[in-house]
Parts: sequence; C-alpha cells; structure tokens
Amino acid sequence: MMDDRIVDANFKMDPETEELIPNGTMLKEGMEIISYHRDLLVDIRSINSEKHEEEFVELLVNNRWCTIEKLKIEGDEVKFVAIYADGPRILRQVHIGYPWIAKKSFATPPKSDSVKYEAVLAKVLDAMLWQKDSHSGCSTPYANKIAEQILEIFGI
Repeated sequence: MMDDRIVDANFKMDPETEELIPNGTMLKEGMEIISYHRDLLVDIRSINSEKHEEEFVELLVNNRWCTIEKLKIEGDEVKFVAIYADGPRILRQVHIGYPWIAKKSFATPPKSDSVKYEAVLAKVLDAMLWQKDSHSGCSTPYANKIAEQILEIFGI
C-alpha cells in the first residue's frame, strides 16, 4: 500500500524502511519516492492556503510519496509520471542531480518490462525444453548451471 502522508520540509528518512537515492540517475520504474531536496519540499508551517495557493499545490506534488511510471532521463533532467495514493498522475520534471528517498520495498516493474525477468524466463524455458527433449530428464549438473546463471543475473 502506498504511503499517503504529506511530509514537512524538515522530513527525515527512516533508515529501517527507506533509503537515500543520491540523484535521478538511480531512480527506477515502480519506486515509491519522495523528494529529499530542500528546494522542492515546502515548509508546511509557512503556508496560508488563502494567500499561497501556488505553494499549496507544490506541497501536494512535492511533499507526498508517489510511485514512478514512464521514467526518462533527458540531458540534465529526469522526467516521470508521479502516481499518488489518492489517484492523481502528475508529470514531474526536475534536475537530475536532486536526491530522493525511496521505500526499500518499492514495487517492482511489471514482469514483462523487466530485463532481469526476461533473462530468467529464457533460462527456465531453456531448461524445460531441454528436459522435454531429453530421455533421462534434467541432469543435476545442467540444473546447477542454470541456477548459477540465474543467480548471476541477479548479482548473487
């Protein structure tokens, strides 16, 4: 479940459940993030909703957790669609050097979009086809080799 909290400009990350993403080059599809750059976060105490409507809108965009979709890096900017817990989808475009906080258990991208998933799927299908064509079934050395290749894909 996505975090729907609005945080203050003095927000501190929780190292148990969150991690620092130093810049936009490290963002990934499906990550649940919030800005960690002081120029983007709005000080909640300074907002008077009648006089500072623009700051209130910035607060609703920058001071809330969102999930990344359609991530692109173009030059010195990172662009993505931010999906918020209450439904809005907003196109975000910020400098690539800005830091972010991400939930450690961020949602993974859909399996069909994952390069790692496709690589593992290819290995599993290869093993299944080999076993089907083999009269003696899948051999332990071959299975071990496939397992090692799968672990290598995940850097384990």
